[in-house]
Amino acid sequence: MTRVTVRWKVLALGLAACHAAAVHEPEATDDGAAGVDRVDAAAAGAIVRADAGIAGDRIAPDASALDRAPAPDGPRVIGKQPVFVAVGDKGRIVRSLDLGKTWVDSQLTPDGDGLSWAAWGNGVFVTSGHERDKAFYSADGKTWTPADKSPDNWVGNAGWGNGRFVAAGGYGGSWYSTDGRSWTKSKVFRDGGDGARSLAFGNGVFTAATDKGNWWRSTDGEAWTRLTDCVNQPTECHKNEVAFCGGDFMDAVRCTTPEGHGRRPAFGEGVWVTTVNGLVERSENGGATWQRVPGVGGAGDMYLQAIVFGYAP
Repeated sequence: MTRVTVRWKVLALGLAACHAAAVHEPEATDDGAAGVDRVDAAAAGAIVRADAGIAGDRIAPDASALDRAPAPDGPRVIGKQPVFVAVGDKGRIVRSLDLGKTWVDSQLTPDGDGLSWAAWGNGVFVTSGHERDKAFYSADGKTWTPADKSPDNWVGNAGWGNGRFVAAGGYGGSWYSTDGRSWTKSKVFRDGGDGARSLAFGNGVFTAATDKGNWWRSTDGEAWTRLTDCVNQPTECHKNEVAFCGGDFMDAVRCTTPEGHGRRPAFGEGVWVTTVNGLVERSENGGATWQRVPGVGGAGDMYLQAIVFGYAP
């Protein structure tokens, strides 16, 4: 009996030491926000990423501990409010403060322009429409302000990566911004006036898909390289919705991981949220099963087009 007791005491002390090495109080960052809750890589064998909206994602050393779900769009930030934001037709914007279970603050943008995308980075949510050249930004997903300088055409999609927002849209136009308030137009990539309906970020690059089925790639949204030639090489053509799926880019309709479920899903704090036919679905098990969320989305001006995850003050 004595030997068993001693062994349990040793095990308890070992676990306590590991816990102490992996958890610490958040430190203040330059902007006054609480720091990222990081795991000591040397003590826990963790991998620390720096390609999300805030540098330093925390990834468990054993992926099975998270049911092999992908890492979140952003790191878990102590002292910040996790927020899912959904945008859609007629300028509809709603947000969830409980990881997609319930949705509040339903509103319409002043001009009622349909919203087709949303992104988060550098502590800011951004969105714009596919009908007019007007972008909006928000710190909390509730209060939205028109951008000081918006893209000068409609935007098919935008994302955050490499320290900036990058957008692609009509007609062959692209724009970039570091704060979501002022957007700069870059060199236009053209397919005979073809517009880009979607864009995805992964492995350090942005990939845009045009209506003609061509893919373009850029690291900064300023210089773009065409990857396909649908006119002379039709077999290279893609669909006009691209996704970063399972570590690579592919047509969204071919993606069988959660990134391909519904339209423009988002992941945060262990939960996937997406839109399917304008309605909201969520998954807590890495996309193995999905549940419809009642009371949000629908037809007409309730139809939702895209989801984004971020953190509010």
